[in-house]
Amino acid sequence: MRVKSSGTGKVTSSEVARAAGVSRTTVSFVLNDKPGSNISAETRARVLEAARQLDYVPDANARNLATGKTRTIALAVHKPSPHAFADTYLSSVLSGLVRKAKEAGFRIVLELTEEDSEVSTLAALVRSGAVDGLIATGWQGEEPFEEVGLSANDPVLLLSEWPFERFSNISVDLVGAQRKIVNAALAAGHRQFGCIPYVPFKESVSEKRRFEDFKNQLASAGAELLPGCVEAGDLTVESGRLAMRRILEAPVRPSVVFGMNDTMAIGAIKAAQGAGISVPEDISVIGFEGQAITEYLDPPISTVKIPWIDLGEKAAEIMLHKLRNPEAEQSRLSIGSELQLRRSLI
Repeated sequence: MRVKSSGTGKVTSSEVARAAGVSRTTVSFVLNDKPGSNISAETRARVLEAARQLDYVPDANARNLATGKTRTIALAVHKPSPHAFADTYLSSVLSGLVRKAKEAGFRIVLELTEEDSEVSTLAALVRSGAVDGLIATGWQGEEPFEEVGLSANDPVLLLSEWPFERFSNISVDLVGAQRKIVNAALAAGHRQFGCIPYVPFKESVSEKRRFEDFKNQLASAGAELLPGCVEAGDLTVESGRLAMRRILEAPVRPSVVFGMNDTMAIGAIKAAQGAGISVPEDISVIGFEGQAITEYLDPPISTVKIPWIDLGEKAAEIMLHKLRNPEAEQSRLSIGSELQLRRSLI
């Protein structure tokens, strides 16, 4: 089928209907993927081919009025804005989320919240129909969403460190992932540790929880976190480098330093090498998250990979399923992690 627009302006749905030999209503049902329209596969294919050949672009406002949908999903990140954009988490999750959403004809809008009270703004987005669905990350529980009147029946998906009970959610066991890399250092015989958190503990509940478990894990193994060997960074390589310089000035040098994310581990290696200290011969360094660059450094960094891109893809798939099937049961998924042992640890 070869078709051509009859005019010189923007192609209309009427022109697509004439080219496909169907009504405008049929065109609307096909292009808006209206459920329950009972249109044959052959007719649907003919309409889509006519629209493709005519280079038809639907009017967004008209489509929204016809379907009651915006084909927009909000990703709400509950973090201070400097941390949100400095952390690789956001860019990685967005990468997977946008790719899957775009394939389905949806777009992603980003909302940043810093205060707990801002959850009411997110609820308003859902209730007003400004977005079709909400994916929220960085919250420590479900209660703020329930307190503003949202329920498990709403198109809401929460990304969290642990499973929630009522809302659909994807959880990532960061504490369990961290134990893998720390156990690898313990298995290598290390008993004197240093640590570089990625921000001061008061700025991250998640990091503080991980640090407490880290200390308990060391104590259970008969290892210790040496005095003067905990120095926080601020999510930049330079801050990790400066933190490591201070650790190297401690009365007793640790045999291994744990960067609580890979950026801190990269800074730690740079500081050691700048001081003439060889990694891993003189001191080992381990990281966390599994940033791609860690494999290509000298030495490559031992870390544990958290599949943030996969998390974004799965979040899109679950949300799209929820939007297409509003009565579907709540989804609960757990994302694993992968230990990556390399030369920075001996």
